[in-house]
Amino acid sequence: GDVLGQRPDVQRARLGVDRALARLRVSEAERYPRLSFSAGLSTGGTRSSDWLSQPLASFAANLAVPLVDWQRLNLQRDSARTELDGAALALRDTLQSALADVELQRIEVDRTAQQLQANAGRLKEAVENERLARLRYEVGAISRADWLQIRSAVLDAEQSRIELRLRQWVRQAALFKSLGGA
Repeated sequence: GDVLGQRPDVQRARLGVDRALARLRVSEAERYPRLSFSAGLSTGGTRSSDWLSQPLASFAANLAVPLVDWQRLNLQRDSARTELDGAALALRDTLQSALADVELQRIEVDRTAQQLQANAGRLKEAVENERLARLRYEVGAISRADWLQIRSAVLDAEQSRIELRLRQWVRQAALFKSLGGA
């Protein structure tokens, strides 16, 4: 929840919902007439007793109630509700996509770790085979070409380990990014 909230796509979707909700609130507020009172409290008389004797006339002159177009307001409200529903669906889809992305990156990190573990076993075996082959070569039991071929297997396993380490770092960075990291 909070971790995924750091993702830019999730933040955009949340802002879309907030914007649609604000538009709905504005359309609901527009359904009520606005009352405005002016600052003037004069009744046309020069004494304060004139205002006290006719206070309603004074306020009635300053009361403004606009004509309400109910059909237009209903359409605005319905449009705002539709926009909010769409934004909510977009947020849900974005969150599901973000969760799928995080899960995929986690699976890839795990897969790379398993490959590294398997490679460590192959490298250990290749190093031991190369050690034995070097001893056999030194006593003349095998040719130099055979020993170099076995040595090549060690180098291949080491190169594979380096590539897997790089892939592991890339996958961990991708997982960090999918969790909303910068």
